[in-house]
Amino acid sequence: MKNIVFKNKSSARETELKDCYIIKPRFFGDERGYYVADYIKEDMEELGFPKALSHHETKSIKNYLRGVELDANNALTSRILRAISGDAIAIVIDARKDSNTFGEYTLVHLTPYSSSDELSGKEVFVPTGYAHAVLSLKDNTIIQEFKGEKATNFKNVSSSDELRPIVSKILGELSQNKDKFKICKSLEENSVAKTISTELQDCYIVEPSYVKDEGGYHVSDFQKSEMKELGFEEVYQHSESKSAKNVLRGMHFQLDPKCQAKLVRVVSGEVMDVVVDIRKDSPTYGKSIAIHLKPYEPSDPDSGKQLYVPRGFAHGFISLTDNAIFQYFVDNSYAPELEEGILWSGEETRALFESILEEHGIDIKDLIINDKDQKRLVLKDKPNYFKYENKKDEYSFEVGV
Repeated sequence: MKNIVFKNKSSARETELKDCYIIKPRFFGDERGYYVADYIKEDMEELGFPKALSHHETKSIKNYLRGVELDANNALTSRILRAISGDAIAIVIDARKDSNTFGEYTLVHLTPYSSSDELSGKEVFVPTGYAHAVLSLKDNTIIQEFKGEKATNFKNVSSSDELRPIVSKILGELSQNKDKFKICKSLEENSVAKTISTELQDCYIVEPSYVKDEGGYHVSDFQKSEMKELGFEEVYQHSESKSAKNVLRGMHFQLDPKCQAKLVRVVSGEVMDVVVDIRKDSPTYGKSIAIHLKPYEPSDPDSGKQLYVPRGFAHGFISLTDNAIFQYFVDNSYAPELEEGILWSGEETRALFESILEEHGIDIKDLIINDKDQKRLVLKDKPNYFKYENKKDEYSFEVGV
């Protein structure tokens, strides 16, 4: 069995099934919470994962089984699975009829990251030719899943009828009472996200379509085909931070040639997300907005929103609650030597942040900000790094203007 260590010290260990890996991302913790890059394109390519075409999330009640309708479509798409909350068992089955391990399976326990539990925070890579299902062990179990491009070179993959007895056997081994499991029916995945313009040029609120079922919900929170229309070409990295209440992170951006567009969301807790347009000659240069981001709740029409932050914007947020988990897709690699930012209390965002603090009863003395963000320069003392070209998401880089 192979063991791989990636550049950022994350690692992957092959399971009993060939090419199926358990991934251990590297989490960085401090007094504010933690940060992790749980998906990096070049690392996943090393495992055999192709370009990410979509990202999905399910929330399930205890003993709910998703993925029992295992078929060729399921097995022809490689996936990466992880738990954001709750507790689950990922069932991975070799569905290749011509494989000498056909029908063999592995079980992977998925739990959210905890600094006190070395076994937490794992992911599982399900390669092409393998089918999978996920059984939730607790209420409010949230599973996230990257899907890659569909393979065209696997023609001898089992049907759901052939794999169902294997799943039934596995469930019997997991519990003496198989009837206690609730099985999810197939869900349509062709839901379309809604995009809403903001006051800032090229910056959009994205409202994914949440599909409710008896077990919870399913949502496609990233579809490459949809985001490409906004100027977001490809997911290069998916990252996550967890913050205590009153943590302020920002205002950040990255310079060319590694400038980044972002699609951001919250899966636990609540934040006020702030962006400012720093593109020279943009109609909205120097203007800023704040968006309240919180997890999806069926009874709350303002929940579950995402924000698309184009290249040439500075970005930051204040966590309004403890355990605020903030996630973002970016379209370029992280380059620490090109990391930049502006002071959060500069004239472009000062009034906005002050109104947020007043509205939510936060004393400025209670803000938790790292030294680097406290010592950043204001926008007027920075070069004009980005120039607006009057074309969606196209900017030129100017040095020392």
